Amino acid sequence: MRRTVLSAMTLACTAVLATTVPAFADDATPAPR
Repeated sequence: MRRTVLSAMTLACTAVLATTVPAFADDATPAPR
């Protein structure tokens, strides 16, 4: 059971990081025109 919970937590964290990193990358290079 612990393994299932750990797997779920890992997948959730990976999904959050995968969606957050591109947002930071876009914000890191602002190009106002």
